[in-house]
Amino acid sequence: MMNEITIYSGMEGQKGMPHNGKRLREAIFSEGITQTEMSRRMGVSPSTLQSYYKSESLQMSVWWRASKALRYNFIAEMGMQIPIDFATPRESELQKEVKTLQKKIEKLKIELNVYKDIMKR
Repeated sequence: MMNEITIYSGMEGQKGMPHNGKRLREAIFSEGITQTEMSRRMGVSPSTLQSYYKSESLQMSVWWRASKALRYNFIAEMGMQIPIDFATPRESELQKEVKTLQKKIEKLKIELNVYKDIMKR
């Protein structure tokens, strides 16, 4: 099962955006799933799946079904490929939490050093 974000290098379409059909085909191939099996999982005919491979752009419903079929979040993957520095609300929340925890760690390190000094006496 795919569990890493795949960069779209070499899969650019005419407008500089990723070629969605090529990405879908690569994902199916890398999972070792037959076209027939993937078609069944997505609820489309093999010829429809074949037409997706040729398409530079795919509808969200196709990505949704492919994500469910392969148990992989293609939608998040695509979002990570957008050349914009942004953070989702959840990521911003986690970044704040990390900063808070880092401050706590620093305080605990100071406290630990105090205890070590006391133990040396």
